[in-house]
Amino acid sequence: MKETSTNVRYYAKPESGAQGSYEYHIDRCHAVWQRIFISSWSQELQQTVEALGLPWEQFRERMCYAVLMHDAGKLLPIFQRRMQQLLKLNGENETDGNEAKDSPQHFRHELWSAICMFPRIRERYGLQFPYDWFAVIGHHKLLDKNLTSFTREKEQWREWPVLDDEALQFIYQYTSDKMRVSQCEDVGNVVEYAPILKRFQSPDCRKNFLAIWDGYVKLIPSHNQQARLQYALAKGMLHTCDWLASSSADVVLQSATTADDLWNLMRAKVEGEGKVYQERPFHLACAEAQGNIIVIAPTGSGKTEAALLWALQSGCGKVMFLMPTMVTSNNLYERLFNYYFQQKECGLSHSSMDNYFARSLGQEGEFADQEHVVELRKTLLLNKAFMKPVMVSTVDQLLTTQFNTGAWTQKLFALVGNRVVFDEIHAYDTYTLALITEMIRTIQQLGGNVLLMSATMPSGLRNHFKQEVGIQQIVVAEELMDRKRATWRYIEQPIEECSNDIKQKLNQGKRVAIIVNTVGRAKALYLEWASILGDEVLCYHSEFTMTDRLAKEQRLTNDKGVAVKLLIATQAVEVSLDISFDVMYSECAPLDALVQRAGRCNRYGLVSDAEMIVFPVSETAYKYVYRDKRYLIDRTKDIIEQHVGKWSERDVANFMEIVYEDMIWKDDDYAEGLRAARSGIASGIFDNQIDTEKTRLFKYAKTSIIPACYYEEVIRLCKEKQYALVSNYEVPVSMAVYKNHLQYMTLDNPYKLPLCEVEYSSDIGLVIKKDDFDHYSF
Repeated sequence: MKETSTNVRYYAKPESGAQGSYEYHIDRCHAVWQRIFISSWSQELQQTVEALGLPWEQFRERMCYAVLMHDAGKLLPIFQRRMQQLLKLNGENETDGNEAKDSPQHFRHELWSAICMFPRIRERYGLQFPYDWFAVIGHHKLLDKNLTSFTREKEQWREWPVLDDEALQFIYQYTSDKMRVSQCEDVGNVVEYAPILKRFQSPDCRKNFLAIWDGYVKLIPSHNQQARLQYALAKGMLHTCDWLASSSADVVLQSATTADDLWNLMRAKVEGEGKVYQERPFHLACAEAQGNIIVIAPTGSGKTEAALLWALQSGCGKVMFLMPTMVTSNNLYERLFNYYFQQKECGLSHSSMDNYFARSLGQEGEFADQEHVVELRKTLLLNKAFMKPVMVSTVDQLLTTQFNTGAWTQKLFALVGNRVVFDEIHAYDTYTLALITEMIRTIQQLGGNVLLMSATMPSGLRNHFKQEVGIQQIVVAEELMDRKRATWRYIEQPIEECSNDIKQKLNQGKRVAIIVNTVGRAKALYLEWASILGDEVLCYHSEFTMTDRLAKEQRLTNDKGVAVKLLIATQAVEVSLDISFDVMYSECAPLDALVQRAGRCNRYGLVSDAEMIVFPVSETAYKYVYRDKRYLIDRTKDIIEQHVGKWSERDVANFMEIVYEDMIWKDDDYAEGLRAARSGIASGIFDNQIDTEKTRLFKYAKTSIIPACYYEEVIRLCKEKQYALVSNYEVPVSMAVYKNHLQYMTLDNPYKLPLCEVEYSSDIGLVIKKDDFDHYSF
């Protein structure tokens, strides 16, 4: 190709000047590759690579070559002409004599990149599994055995476009120069590889490529986790180099915060709140712990800081927190960059992160600005791929890597040498427990360590992790185990008959919370109490729009506006809000759930007569929420009746052992989770195009609808292409509610949004007829 007026010989991106050139992009990709291999993190990477059976120097060289060659196919005339069209450097109808007039107008450059790599790979590595070659082919599109993402190239192109000798000479010379700078062996040249390359500079290019593809596919080990992880490392590293090179964001590979820094930052945080800082033995124990550990500590013990001390003492500069809910993820993400890390070091990932970042980047009106849209997309891309060194995510986002869906290779690459914290590990059903257990195996294979954190963990669950993944070390916050915060007692009256007692406590100036097991019961109670207290009562559950939910959380957590004297909520409040009440009435539930709720009763230890009052579980909750856990609830009731009084954290631990004494952790749900967890290994290196598996059991699955009252608003947002803000008006509902009541109430609309003809109130959420109130859970 001739030099253009901008002195750019070949373009990689439709950007004018040197920044659009092939050399500029590959130079930046190569620079990221260098950063990876000179970082202290490379020590963990080397250990992982070697543990997966790959010679370190060979892996380093192969990845350098893959990074340098991954866009070689962009030198095709058809791609260069497209770049010129986008830059308006040439006429839009210019054609190339080597392409048939009826050929498609686009061709996937990855295929020719792989062709350029082939001679050297065949010469040096023979019949070894070519993980790097597959990574280059799959670095933009989903990959499967049938090359489905390349159907156009397989079926519509009569003759594939080809790279001419001039382009090939440029590619090999440029790559050779970079390889030598990187202290890697020479890549060869066009003359050396000419006999092979001529096979592809011919009408038989397609046939010859597909023959190579079929041959290499046969080299992929079947049902082999080691080969799958080799490929994941290669593709994940390639994506990291490519994406960071293409991004203007200042992305770092490791956090600059050290363990020593963290101690100082912890002191500054506490003293900034007007408190006296004291080193806790619990924190010291976590800071000294090595390898995989279990941490048991009650609410308010500084578990986050303990986990960070454990993670940062390794020196790898990477940590990942996996949370049970989006709310807990958002709160922790903000806490980390507000107190302990630079914001550019921190990432957040969950199913509604587009809305979260859309909110954080500006007000609604600003998103019509293209600059904000571009910034949002970059932020989402880097966070979705776990590219930040300090990541906070819902556990589901990592568990999907076991299904080979989404950005699974990037996420696995991010796990190399990482320190991974599973928070509230007790909060999952046995199906998800199986997924987590197998995920821990993968983390360990990738050189990472895990910390399993919980306020309550029965010995049966501890033994499970010991036997399955070898986690033996347990750190307990012993200095807090004798702490007592509330008096526990059980009453026989349903909460609907406790109005006089509740009024008396409210008149005494106490702040009261009522926690129930179903959304319907919460709504009914709210309607009753709203007629008495007006704005001083607040209803909180999962069936609110995000806008209303955030407004309610703000009311609960600050002193502005009308004070909330009475909260009526579901278990959605268990692991989400940093709030405290003087008295809590809770519908009976398994003991671990009650302990989580009790964490919001006298949370700060400032009330001497705090009470945790448990009332009978409804038959509806037995049937729909805890149908498989009736025996746990019955045992919990017995424990509370037999041990009325102030409970210490040690008491709670002992009572948990009684309730879960003969719990079967490996039940049928666990077996199903185990099957799902191993589906990715069965798929090998290939992507699954749809989410055929799930991270939670179907009975807990939810979907989202948009109430009809927001029709005009969401249609406006779509017209203005502010799609990320549409979820402000979505309401999550259980699949049971949707199927039983809402699926036949959907509204046609041009954007196929889940609009539904159902009444909605910001006070109580969805308004479903009263007869149905008790038939669904949180």
